[in-house]
Amino acid sequence: MSAAGNSNEVRRPDALALAHIWVAFGLFAVATLLGLYQLLERDQLVRTSAAGYYGSMTLHGVIQAFVLTTFFILGFGYFVTATSLRRPIRWPRLAWLGFATMLAGSVIAALSIVSGRATVLYTFYPPMIAHWSFYAGAALLLVGSIPWIAITIAMTLRWKRENPGRAIPLPQFGMTSCAILWAWTMVGVVIEVVFQLLPASLGLAQTIDVGLARALFAWTLHPIVYFWLIPAYVALYSIVPKAAGGYLFSDEMGRVVFVMLLVFSLPVGLHHVFVDPQQAAGWKLMHAFGTFLVALPTLLTGFTVAASLETAGRLRGGRGLFGWIRALPWSEPVALGGILALLLLLPGGFGGLINASYAMDTMVHNTMWMPAHFHLIFGGAVVIVYFASAYALFPKLTGRRLYSRGMAAAQIWLWFIGILALTVPWHIVGLLWMPRRTAYSPYDPQIVARWRPYTAAMIAGGVLLVVSGVMLLVNLLLTHRNRQAEPDRSMAYADAVEPVVTVPALLNGFATWNWLLVVLMAISWAYPIGQFFFIQTVKLVRGGDAARGQKLHKDCADCHGVAGNVETPDVPDMGGQDPLYIYKQLSDYKTNSRASSIMNEAAKDLSDREMADLAAFYAAQRPARSSGKAPVSNGAAVKLATVGDGVRLIPACDACHGDRGAGNPGFYGMPALKDQKSQDLTVQLMAFRSGERANDVYRVMRDLCKHLTDSEIGALASYYSGAPPEQPPAISATRPPEKK
Repeated sequence: MSAAGNSNEVRRPDALALAHIWVAFGLFAVATLLGLYQLLERDQLVRTSAAGYYGSMTLHGVIQAFVLTTFFILGFGYFVTATSLRRPIRWPRLAWLGFATMLAGSVIAALSIVSGRATVLYTFYPPMIAHWSFYAGAALLLVGSIPWIAITIAMTLRWKRENPGRAIPLPQFGMTSCAILWAWTMVGVVIEVVFQLLPASLGLAQTIDVGLARALFAWTLHPIVYFWLIPAYVALYSIVPKAAGGYLFSDEMGRVVFVMLLVFSLPVGLHHVFVDPQQAAGWKLMHAFGTFLVALPTLLTGFTVAASLETAGRLRGGRGLFGWIRALPWSEPVALGGILALLLLLPGGFGGLINASYAMDTMVHNTMWMPAHFHLIFGGAVVIVYFASAYALFPKLTGRRLYSRGMAAAQIWLWFIGILALTVPWHIVGLLWMPRRTAYSPYDPQIVARWRPYTAAMIAGGVLLVVSGVMLLVNLLLTHRNRQAEPDRSMAYADAVEPVVTVPALLNGFATWNWLLVVLMAISWAYPIGQFFFIQTVKLVRGGDAARGQKLHKDCADCHGVAGNVETPDVPDMGGQDPLYIYKQLSDYKTNSRASSIMNEAAKDLSDREMADLAAFYAAQRPARSSGKAPVSNGAAVKLATVGDGVRLIPACDACHGDRGAGNPGFYGMPALKDQKSQDLTVQLMAFRSGERANDVYRVMRDLCKHLTDSEIGALASYYSGAPPEQPPAISATRPPEKK
């Protein structure tokens, strides 16, 4: 399919595309330097404050994941639309207004981060809240992209009306699928920002439903990856085969892939919240299967692009089974970028399957495995194609020859080597349980020593990436100022091996697929999101009346003290405890889901309202504080609490219970362990291990505790209580412990 438009045939959006791409790569340079800084800081080669680390991490992540991608994709998209349809961009003033809005939003968000008012990358995950200006800036970035969505879809529909029966050019078909996907992708995070985060950050809302917020962000978090990926696929299908001197193996296969990416990527996302108790296991399982389906278009793309490259290699004289590989134009930067991206795409996709698997994801989700996977698939496969696309587009956009093709090829090779040097050891330290999202690693020296060789290799990879990024910017800047004119500014896309004139209607439009997508999204998200509105347990507990609870507590005070805290060693302290946890335990006692003759009798006549009032009373009390002197940290306890044990499939305790067990408001009903009594903690862990206590959600505690030894249980109880370790008490194999 050839759409070779002469630069004079249509009024092309060259300045518009260049403005977007220069902003993208200019900020990309800043983010790349910040990435290297984080590697050096985590290895303690440079010193800074925790706030400085989190600020740099936030700015790095926001630029790379949101600003670089959105600006580059829109600039690339405007150019592809104009040149593949051979039409001028509709509503150019609206497009420029969108650009200005995005730029303003990026500056506002960046200033909020730099000033220290939004220093946690995942500020879309309350209860961590940024300054309102961060959310306002992010909202402007999203709003500024809407004109591109409207222009892309409108131009496709207009072209179809003017060319009845003809196949939409494949590059535009891909970019239209990207625009539709982006329109749907934004919905989740827009609802979260407008109705939850902005009101909370402005002080207009005193509480926020973190479960709802995480579900809404999960709506956006998965498909946004394919918003980044689809333009790379457009280049792999339409630009790389041409640059390699060959043909696209199958136009129809490309259309199938773009439809699959649209339909499969949006109705999934709960694999990002596998351990969140707010979502039921059945829905998580359904989303996991949906995530596996997204692997299909990746595999089809790997096959189709490889077949296209083989065609190019054989046309260039390659013979034998693998001779075509040697015959490929390895010095041609655009073709080289596609080849190397393909090599990174397949292992990156395999890592995605691991992340979509419940048991395996639970083991690696809070480790360095996750950013390693992200950087391999995005920073590797996707960004390399962005580089290759820039080398293909810049001579067409500027009218100047590419300054140095040799430098361009060297830059792409260096980025490829650097990303492998960075991400391979990064995956390994993830498997060695190095935690993510932390400024420091204050763990057992033996644990840290195991990471050192790999973190050193990561730093070397980071240095290579910085050098490669500088080479990219220098080459593009010198191209922009090159005095040698580009002789042919027309843009030609790859022809298919078998020329395509018409295609089935389902592969030449999106109306049917869009309606199917609406149905699938309703099935996948109606309950996971709707439950927060029609299931009233959380609202009931949050509306508990502490004053009424205090009156009800009079019947409990003999065992639990005046404020829910007593010295009795096997009775838990409830002052300051999570109210949802208390409510659940009372409910479980009432229904005999948790066994205790005393508590079963005490709770049997409590109403839901009374249990909520009691929970509110206990949560409002001052937490008990350990009177014992904190012992020297036990290495086994510290490892289990902060890192876990991957060999025995034990995730870090603090991942759910918060730092040092101080509580985790982001997890509904997750109890605080800090300063609870050592004997009570020991009894409960032993009961979970034996199965005598069985009211844990999804068997999480039973499955973990069955791997713990007596000494480890005692060490953990000592660690969280701050009291000297005790000998674990013997617990009957048949009779649950009496708990009050």
